[in-house]
Amino acid sequence: MAEHKLYGGDVTISFDARKHVYTWKEERTRDGSPLMIAGVTSILNRLAKEALIPWASGMASDYFKNSLLEGFDETNPEETITVTVAEVNEIAKDARKAYAKKTKGAADIGKMVHAYAEAFLKGDKEPAPPKKILNPEERLQYDNGVRAFKAWWRNNEVIVMQSERVLFSKRWLFAGTTDLTARINGRRSVADFKTSSGLYPSMAIQTAAYQIALEEEEGDVYQDRVLIHLDKFTGQYGMKILPRSRRDEEAFLRLREADELIKQIEKSW
Repeated sequence: MAEHKLYGGDVTISFDARKHVYTWKEERTRDGSPLMIAGVTSILNRLAKEALIPWASGMASDYFKNSLLEGFDETNPEETITVTVAEVNEIAKDARKAYAKKTKGAADIGKMVHAYAEAFLKGDKEPAPPKKILNPEERLQYDNGVRAFKAWWRNNEVIVMQSERVLFSKRWLFAGTTDLTARINGRRSVADFKTSSGLYPSMAIQTAAYQIALEEEEGDVYQDRVLIHLDKFTGQYGMKILPRSRRDEEAFLRLREADELIKQIEKSW
């Protein structure tokens, strides 16, 4: 479990990457254990991700269709397909898990691209390739993600302050880790790399949380929040610059409050 000294060494935040749990070492609960701190990602998970429902349904539908048509001529509408009830039940069972397999694969590639970027930003200009053996599709996506990162680095003036910066708000009691703090094109910025299919409004709330915690600890103003999309399919990058926004900050703080109230309800249920 990694420990991070913040606020001039007065605060020790431990982070369990496997469980994705933050704890504040100096503060204790009634039983004497370190105080668990809400993570930004966990708080944001309270938001409904409406796009995931049709996406997951599509994964199941595609899996079911492809499994039934395997070995048959899909272009011939008159071709008869013969399957047993047992085979249909087995396909249906596996179709329920199709979205999870797809999600895990995408997440793995995303983590590898993030690992490359982290190593590069910490000074290793030739990061080692992934240890995991990748199939051709995975290798292509990884290479595209890396190519997008390199293009972003080349095309922008970046002065790195910290990579994988752990942050914590004593006032609001939340913690998180941002990919990068840096001067990007001359402006003090907090930045996050995204390898998802796109950029979404919840990411504005996420980076606002990072900005709140950083400014509380450091006392310096972060002029911009920067989202860098590394496209695993095209090898191109997109950069969305978000200016300071009281609206975005307020959205996160209200969500933080709601998360705490929901936890209280869950404990008493």
